[in-house]
Amino acid sequence: MSDIPKFFVPDAKEGMFEEAFAELAKFAGGSTPDTAKRIYSIEFKSNGETWTATVGRSLEGYKDKRVSGKRVLSDYERRVSDPAKVLAIIPSIPTTVVTDAAPVGGTPSQWSNPFFAGEISKTLYFSE
Repeated sequence: MSDIPKFFVPDAKEGMFEEAFAELAKFAGGSTPDTAKRIYSIEFKSNGETWTATVGRSLEGYKDKRVSGKRVLSDYERRVSDPAKVLAIIPSIPTTVVTDAAPVGGTPSQWSNPFFAGEISKTLYFSE
């Protein structure tokens, strides 16, 4: 991802991002982090799959096919996705992802909302 945007909250009106983010952080049981620590995207592992959660996008990822515990060629990866759109990623322990699935919105999702991200392998922060 080369074009990391400035901080925003999807579906929130311009000028209301701070308030919307604070509400989402409270909903997730976290607090509002400093501007420099606001997460745009994470890559994490969950149940043998590698997922990417990026603010403003639906969840997507892949499942590796493994042979004897070793990763094989990417031709054998199986794409996975979920229609829920990421609204905020709260830097807490563990990192928490809030989407537009119930009870926040009506998008169907296999994930609870909010949910704890698994083992995080990559973190991108909003640009300032």
